[in-house]
Amino acid sequence: MECYLMGWQSDFLRKVVVAGLTAYHMFSSGKLAALDNVGQNRSSFVNEVKSSTRLPVF
Repeated sequence: MECYLMGWQSDFLRKVVVAGLTAYHMFSSGKLAALDNVGQNRSSFVNEVKSSTRLPVF
């Protein structure tokens, strides 16, 4: 869904939406790890509480 070039310890931050942990495992260990230029993959998981693309106008 989204990908950001990061500084410091991580190179990229990716936001992916999957059906569950099995689907994520297939994505990360199957597709992502198979890429030649991917050396390491670390994951964090979140439950979305609120999401909006609307900016507040003051």
